[in-house]
Amino acid sequence: QNNPTTRAMLDGDNNGDGLVAVCSLPHAGGVARFSPDGKHLALGADDGTVRVAATGAAREHRTLEQLSVVPGATRTYSDHAKAINDVDFHPRSPVLVSASADCTMRFFDYASGAPRASRQCTDTHAVHAVAFHPSGDHLLAATEHHAIHLYDAATFRCYLAPQPSDHHLA
Repeated sequence: QNNPTTRAMLDGDNNGDGLVAVCSLPHAGGVARFSPDGKHLALGADDGTVRVAATGAAREHRTLEQLSVVPGATRTYSDHAKAINDVDFHPRSPVLVSASADCTMRFFDYASGAPRASRQCTDTHAVHAVAFHPSGDHLLAATEHHAIHLYDAATFRCYLAPQPSDHHLA
């Protein structure tokens, strides 16, 4: 891409009522996601960077012009060595998880202002997608491995059925 800005078009509350926001931030490919409260937008880029921008209360915005990124309220993390494949916000805490082709999931406490990931979980395969359970206690990870991985979000213990025939296949 020659243009360093990506326009993200998102249904912020996922209720299917259409386009909620169009915003422009410096971004080189990758993924985008709103936090559960709609106050933050996360962007994962092909260059391994993760950006978290404060947007205000995005769910209150009813027109395209009403959503804007709060100036000076963007954090950039450059912890990953390869492309970001997915991001997900913890449902109750100010934590963002990123999934990367570098075989890691990194956890960012975006409210603390810490410049780097607070925790890291390493997998044996590139991580393509992540999703927190609604309780926030578990994390699903889709990797290049043939089975979906279920992690305990506190200990990073990975749960897989002992018999490959019992694996839930991706």
